[in-house]
Amino acid sequence: MPDQTTFQSNPVPQAIADCEYALARKPADIAILNQLAMLETSDSRFAQALEHISQALKLAPKHPLLHYNRGQILGGLQQYPQEIEAYQRALTLKPDFVEAYVNMGVALRDLKRFDEAFAAFKQALRIEPEHAGARTNRAQTNLLLGNFEHGWREYEWRWQDGHQRHDVPGTRWNGKTSLQGKRLLIHAEQGLGDTIQFARYLSLLQEQGATLLLRVQTPLKELFAHFQGVSSVTTEDSPLPAFDFHIPLLSLPNVLYSRYPAIAPASPYLQADHAGIDQWTARTAQWKRSLPASHSREQVAPQAQPLLVGLCWSGNPQHLNDLNRSIRLDELKPVLQQDCIFVSLQKDLRTTDQDLLASHPEIFNTGPLLNNFADTAALVCTLDLVITVDTAVAHLCGALGIETWLLLPDPPDWRWMLHRNDSPWYGQMKLFRQAQRGNWTPVLAEVAQQLEARVLARRADD
Repeated sequence: MPDQTTFQSNPVPQAIADCEYALARKPADIAILNQLAMLETSDSRFAQALEHISQALKLAPKHPLLHYNRGQILGGLQQYPQEIEAYQRALTLKPDFVEAYVNMGVALRDLKRFDEAFAAFKQALRIEPEHAGARTNRAQTNLLLGNFEHGWREYEWRWQDGHQRHDVPGTRWNGKTSLQGKRLLIHAEQGLGDTIQFARYLSLLQEQGATLLLRVQTPLKELFAHFQGVSSVTTEDSPLPAFDFHIPLLSLPNVLYSRYPAIAPASPYLQADHAGIDQWTARTAQWKRSLPASHSREQVAPQAQPLLVGLCWSGNPQHLNDLNRSIRLDELKPVLQQDCIFVSLQKDLRTTDQDLLASHPEIFNTGPLLNNFADTAALVCTLDLVITVDTAVAHLCGALGIETWLLLPDPPDWRWMLHRNDSPWYGQMKLFRQAQRGNWTPVLAEVAQQLEARVLARRADD
C-alpha cells in the first residue's frame, strides 16, 4: 500500500483518491481506513470519514487512536456528547493519551461544562506539563470566563502549540525593560479582526517613551497609516524595519496587565484623523453621494430619514470556525423585511449568495467598491447601524464607535465571553447570542423585532 506520507504530500482530493484506490485493493487494512478517514475529515467529508473509521474499529475495537479519531469526526458532525464518549473510550484504553484529554477538554468547554473541562486540561498537564495545546486551550477557557490574569499569561503558549509562528527575529520585549529612546516593533498575528481589536493597546505604549513601529496585514495598512502615536506602518510582505525590541500584538495585554488589568482604552480608539483627515473626508463624502436615497435623506428631517443599515453575514471561509460563525444571506429574510435601506459590507460573496443578492434590490452591494479597510471604515461611518457576524467588520465598527449588533454562535469565540449582551471591548456594541448551538432562527427573529422597534421609534419622534 502507499505509505501515509505519500497521501499527505498530495493535495487532499488527490490524496483521498489515492487512498480509496489503495483501500479497494486492501479493504481490511486498518492503516488505510484510518488515513482515509482523517483525509476526509480535513476535507469536511465527515459522514464518509465516520463510515471508514467505524470499519477500522470493527477490525481493531481496542485501538485507542481509532477511538480518538472517531471523536474528532463526531465533533465535525456536531455530535458532541458522542465525541466526548469516544475520547473517554480512548482514555480507558490508553490512560496517558494526552491529546484525548485536551480534545475532551475543548468539547466539554464548548458544552459549557467548565469544571470538567478544566479537570481534563489539568490531567493532560499532569501527564505532560509542557503540553502547549493543553495550556493554550486552558488559556482560552479562562479568557472566555473573564479570568484575564491567568488567561493572558498562559495564552503565550500559543507560540508553542504548532498553530502559530512569526518571522520576527531579535529580542522580544518583556514589558519590564525600559523603552525610553528605543524602537519597538509591534507585529500583527492571526486575523484582521485581531489586529484591529488589539491595536487599542498601542496608546498605552506611548507614555513608555518608545518609537512605535507597527507591522500589519496589507488590507489594513491604509487604515492604520496615520494611527496616533505610531511612527511607521509596514506590512508583512515588506522588509522589517530596524528595531530594538519586538512583541506580537496579542501579547500586549499580558505584558501590560500589571498596570492595566482592565480592558483599556474604551472605544472608539480608531478615529477619522487616524486615516488622514482630508482623505477620510473625501471618502465619506463619496460614500454619501453613492448610497441610495442619499439626496432624499438630506432633504428631510433626521427622524424621517430611513435607517441605513450595514450587513455582513459571512467571514473568511478558511477560518476554523467559519461553519458556525457565518450565515447564509437567505437566513436574513426576517431582517430584510424591515423598512430600512440595507447596505452589504461583504467584500467577497460566496457562490451561494451571489445570485440571491442580485435578487434583493433593497440591498445596496458595495463589495466591488471596497479596496481595503480604509474604504470600509469610511463607509460604515455614514451608516446608522451595522449588523454583522463575528468577523473583522465587527471589530472595525467597534473600534470606530459605530453602533453595532453582533450575531454570535454558541459557543462564542473567547473574546465575547458569556452571559452578557454588551462587550467590554466595544462600548457601542450589542451582542445577540445563539441559545442553541447552530440555531440562528431565534437570533435573527430577535434582531428583526428590535430593528422594527427602532424604525417605529424613529417615526414616532418625527
